[in-house]
Amino acid sequence: MAVQRDDDYEPTVAHLPWELKRAERAAARLLDAKLRGTGLTKAQFGVIQALAHMRKASSAELARTVFVTPQAMVGLITALEQKGYIERAQSEVSARIIDARLTAAGRAAWRRASAKLAEIDDLLAAEFSQAEVVKFSKFLTRVSEALDVDE
Repeated sequence: MAVQRDDDYEPTVAHLPWELKRAERAAARLLDAKLRGTGLTKAQFGVIQALAHMRKASSAELARTVFVTPQAMVGLITALEQKGYIERAQSEVSARIIDARLTAAGRAAWRRASAKLAEIDDLLAAEFSQAEVVKFSKFLTRVSEALDVDE
């Protein structure tokens, strides 16, 4: 739903955090809607998305990657393991580390969910040119880096 603004509205740097939050909430609602029929939550999709690209990862690595606490990651991994989407095995690097990997069922679930989320990409592609998407992505990366400060 588009927001109606006064014709003289000029965003300032002070508005950027608010605009980012609005965009994040809109994206979160759409992600929830698209994932609803897949049996995955956003956080669970984040884990299988990360594993699809990383091949294997420890719980700590996954927690950092999907922005959850290590404690929350334990629950996510347990749920995904119970669904048969991931398996865990001792790391080749250290006997104290347990790595998670996608199973064939997990990879299939990732493909199905990714196809649903591609519909969001299609919505954005209708609004922005490829050049704008690339530029916007670079801007978002810069925003993330600028705001990633220790408080």
